[in-house]
Amino acid sequence: MNPKSGSIQFWFGVAITLVGWMALTLSRAKVFEPGTAMTAGIASTGFLVAASTPTALGNWFGRWILLGLIGCWFGDVLGPHNFLLGVYAFMAAHFGFVIACWVRGLIWSRVAKATIPTLIVSVAVGTALLSEASKEEQITIWIYTFIISVMVIAAYGASQDFRWLFIAAVAFYLSDVLLGLWRYGGNSIYSWFCYPVYYSACLMFAYSGWRGSIRTEVETATG
Repeated sequence: MNPKSGSIQFWFGVAITLVGWMALTLSRAKVFEPGTAMTAGIASTGFLVAASTPTALGNWFGRWILLGLIGCWFGDVLGPHNFLLGVYAFMAAHFGFVIACWVRGLIWSRVAKATIPTLIVSVAVGTALLSEASKEEQITIWIYTFIISVMVIAAYGASQDFRWLFIAAVAFYLSDVLLGLWRYGGNSIYSWFCYPVYYSACLMFAYSGWRGSIRTEVETATG
């Protein structure tokens, strides 16, 4: 497969996400009022375009990345109306990313290396942030925290020869920490950071599905 295959589509998707994010930022700043769900939906549609290049769709790694990002799209659209529905959609998204990592191939020594540090950080962050949450939200968010932790661990396990996958996973995790600080820490300043970090993470996942798929095809052809 030509390494440049799908490059126009990928960067067009990036442009859509940037436009959507800027519209979301202006909406939140009260410059105009299209609504968070609409502007977030535009931004999320961009990373779906970026993730659906022919190269990415030509193998199961890229397909599962796209399915994970479809879950993110639903989370972005549903979340502003119903927070927990959005969380459930993102849980499904992380399952997609975990399966993508499995398909790409996990190096179990790397999985073992990442497990304890990731879980320690997750327990510390969850304990610090969720004391103010309702009982229902606490249970749901703890389950979500476990799932996203598994996703980060899997991304590290599958990313020895393609670091963008792990960088995307860590950025996604960081965006959720910022969201937690905003929602449960009572400081809206974090809301201005969580969205750009989140969209960067989704675009890096899309990039992983595209360029990582090219690498997978080359490895298969030469293996």
